[in-house]
Amino acid sequence: MKKTTTKLIMFITFLFVLFTMQCQQETPGNISKSNANRSVTEVKEKFSENHILVVLKETDLYKEFSLEDFPEVQERCSKVEELTQGMTALLRKQAEGKWKELQYHVDHAMLMDKDTYKRILCFTLSEKNREMVFDTIRILEKRENILHAEPDYAIEFATLPSPLPAYWLSYQYDVFDRVSLPQAWDIETGSSSIMLGVIDSGISSESHIDLQGQVSSALSRDFSDDNYPNGIPGGLTDAYGPNGHGTFIAGILAGKGNGIIGVCWNITLVSLKLGFAPNNNDYIFTSRAISAVDYSASVGIPILNMSFIIYNDNAVNGTYGFAGSYDCWVLSWVIRNYPGLVVCAAGNGKGYGGLDLTGDPGFPACFTNDNLITVGATNQYNDYSASYSNYSDLYIDLFAPGTFYSTTMYGGYDTLSGTSFAAPMVAGTAALIKSKYPAMRAPEIKQLIIKNVDEKLIELGNKCISKGRLNAFKALSGEHLLFGGGTGDPSTPYQIWDEHHLSNIGVVSSKHFILMDDITLPYMDQPYGMPTWKPIPEFSGYLDGNGKTVSNLCVWEASTNSDGIGLFATNTGTIANLHIIGKVGAVGENTSVGMVSGYNYGIIENITVTNDYGTNVVINNYSSSYSGGITGFNYNPGIIQNCIVNGDVYSTGVRGSFAGFNFYGTISSNTHNGQLLP
Repeated sequence: MKKTTTKLIMFITFLFVLFTMQCQQETPGNISKSNANRSVTEVKEKFSENHILVVLKETDLYKEFSLEDFPEVQERCSKVEELTQGMTALLRKQAEGKWKELQYHVDHAMLMDKDTYKRILCFTLSEKNREMVFDTIRILEKRENILHAEPDYAIEFATLPSPLPAYWLSYQYDVFDRVSLPQAWDIETGSSSIMLGVIDSGISSESHIDLQGQVSSALSRDFSDDNYPNGIPGGLTDAYGPNGHGTFIAGILAGKGNGIIGVCWNITLVSLKLGFAPNNNDYIFTSRAISAVDYSASVGIPILNMSFIIYNDNAVNGTYGFAGSYDCWVLSWVIRNYPGLVVCAAGNGKGYGGLDLTGDPGFPACFTNDNLITVGATNQYNDYSASYSNYSDLYIDLFAPGTFYSTTMYGGYDTLSGTSFAAPMVAGTAALIKSKYPAMRAPEIKQLIIKNVDEKLIELGNKCISKGRLNAFKALSGEHLLFGGGTGDPSTPYQIWDEHHLSNIGVVSSKHFILMDDITLPYMDQPYGMPTWKPIPEFSGYLDGNGKTVSNLCVWEASTNSDGIGLFATNTGTIANLHIIGKVGAVGENTSVGMVSGYNYGIIENITVTNDYGTNVVINNYSSSYSGGITGFNYNPGIIQNCIVNGDVYSTGVRGSFAGFNFYGTISSNTHNGQLLP
């Protein structure tokens, strides 16, 4: 009997697991239909009564949408608008090869991924009607070209007031000391070329001595007017009284040091104003934030601060991409589209203390995108979680101090507490990292921050993924985490296992590296389209290829500043024992093109390069350019020795089998299995 019961239990368990797996494998569109099927009487969430947000399956970049494309809802809707116009336009430029226009995006790792991109639309009903919102969702989700539809949910800022400490200046020092900012500033204090977008209530910058000149008036945008869903120039006033939510965050990020100092005072802030909802009859909706993220991608803003949260009290359970709810799936997707880093607040509960978001989710805090960091707040006096701060050992990445003295909207200063203000501590640290390593991708910045926390097992061990609190100094000096092992010393070089490790060589190029495996760079579908590789700028270390192969190398035209084009832009170190398969080229003037490097002042030895796109290893079409199978221009004391070039070198400019031009360098014991053309 016992065996029979055991078998029955095992069978039931198997069915349960099988059912769970099937649920997890549902498409997002199918899962989201359960939201649309709820009656309006079940819905407690706050959302726009005349907006529906839609994610499309199709990725035609040139399709312009109108209500005529959606006849089943045409009579009930007044308009349909794309909220991702900027991202779509950016991808068009990438597809058309307009790399000179996209130079900032290239240099700061802000190109879009066309393979995962989805366009987002907003439908506006002719009248406000909560029931009609869900009825329209049901209709739209029946269409084959729609992946998901949902209401336009309301946003809440995550802030709380608190008394002013007697000695604010020493308190600011205490906060900064706790996260080791003074030590971090010895490494990096920020760069004006790095932009940080504040998606918030606006920034009153010109009226405050600590913010004047810190916010770009040319790039800032106001998304608070629903008549202009894609934003208008502005955003330099704060709608959040009496202190100003966005203005307060701006001071934490970039205060100039007259009354307070910011985490990274040398960067450029961009205000992306959503507005502020002063009462329960007026809300800020998710569509405004989506438009702000879209705009940020289009102009190349690499870091965004989102100090708001969206609670869905009637969440539908699920597992696609994040926990607890599918109601904010559209916001998750636009963050997924965005190539930069998003830092968001964990939220301050619902007025009665911090919540465990594992079972009571809020968004974007509970998204699991690899380019998003969620930050909880520690209290004013130690490293324990603040009583108001949400927490979760599944969805909160780390904690940071949550009480600050900072700038207010009328030119003064005050002290506020909240996870809203813990988030910019982390966003500011990310900006310091981006200033030091401009080409670093968002996922790597995230890993540098969350893997270099000060562990607080007793205080935070069960409250966040990293089990710790921000340490800015350790994040700035944690470069070893960019590689697969090693210390970068000659005896224990940094280990290169994949294309991300390889691209990170450009971050710390003066160290020692070794390839541990063959690397295939991401596939590209046309030889002269989007480049798969951005040349490592200036390599001054030692790379041992270890006999491994880097394949599918393609660098084309202005994927670098018309300087050196190749696996490396310029080599002043040593590159050895490597096989490279691919093709590089340019049609611009004054370029130097080679498979290994554009320019060589160092040593290149025991390298084999082979073509895999056509008849040529390298190609250049202008007479003022230099093309060689190994390097474009070999300068004294540059050395090229024991190398093999398998393929033709084509150029109407200056060309050579191993170097397009050799200026008193050394070229010896090399083999060319091909021709110089034309």
